[in-house]
Amino acid sequence: MTIAGGDVRLWTALLERARQVVDGGGAVMTPQVMALPPDGWATIAPWMARAFVDEPMYAATFPDSHRRLDAVEAFMRWLYRVSLLGGAVMECTPDLDAVAVWEPPGIKYSLMDQVRAAPQLVAWMRLADRGDLRRVFGLSARWDRRRRELVSEPNWRLAMVGVDPDRQRSGLGALLIRHGVARADAMGAPVYTETGTQEKADLLCERLGFEVVEQTMDEKLHFLVWRLLRMPSPQTSTSGG
Repeated sequence: MTIAGGDVRLWTALLERARQVVDGGGAVMTPQVMALPPDGWATIAPWMARAFVDEPMYAATFPDSHRRLDAVEAFMRWLYRVSLLGGAVMECTPDLDAVAVWEPPGIKYSLMDQVRAAPQLVAWMRLADRGDLRRVFGLSARWDRRRRELVSEPNWRLAMVGVDPDRQRSGLGALLIRHGVARADAMGAPVYTETGTQEKADLLCERLGFEVVEQTMDEKLHFLVWRLLRMPSPQTSTSGG
């Protein structure tokens, strides 16, 4: 979850531009997209767990199907807390039935962020075993390393997008992604993401302008991973200065 490399001045300029955009100095929130309210994740975490519990990545990371749903929900609560403390951008629909988590260029999750999220980590550990924790943190390290190898320039990462299972296939996920993509375009920055399903990879490519830069088998957990990149639109990109 740590981004490194590249020209320091460029990283700094793009991170400052990201703050300006998120704070209202750039892209404006549409009525259908809003910043996630502080208490919103309590509503979102249960349906997020239901939405992701059977996906290949989560099935491989939490192999015990009997306790997977509860463990994934606890993991989602911890992930939200760490993301919030680390400076991720979290956006949702007004009814809290879709959410996207974005990592701006230059974001770094510190050890202190994880310490401050200790209550959520303890709650997750009560429902998971050491193997689950090892798999999650190992996967994160491998994916971060591969991202740095594939994309050298500062980029936004679409860390997660989810839609309530009762509202899926209604365009809500695409709405949130388009909003975030427009923000990245305003900065002139690419967007990077990963997925463990062919369907999502196809939708990102066919409808949202992404391209697959790598399709591979995860070396430890043995499920297919699609890594995708969307370059900024030349019609809307601007300088970051």
